[in-house]
Amino acid sequence: MSGMAKKDAAFDAPRTERLILELLTAAAAAHGVHEKEDLGGVYDEQWPQWYAAHIAASLAERGLVVSPRRPTIAESFDLSGDVAGWDDWL
Repeated sequence: MSGMAKKDAAFDAPRTERLILELLTAAAAAHGVHEKEDLGGVYDEQWPQWYAAHIAASLAERGLVVSPRRPTIAESFDLSGDVAGWDDWL
């Protein structure tokens, strides 16, 4: 599974997988209570949305956000590609 992630020095797949497992396990437990107490034991057809909201709130409580990967400084200044327009700055 970890082979699916792009190799990145800042990305720690095992740590990320542990966090996701922890969040899913906590969401599952909380959702079971929600189905029992709030929905009267009825199966929640909207469980993916409920999980997503629960996990997003859990991430926010930890001060974590999901955002696109930002390029490194080296990648930002990679001049090996198209440099059209640089003549204006030189």
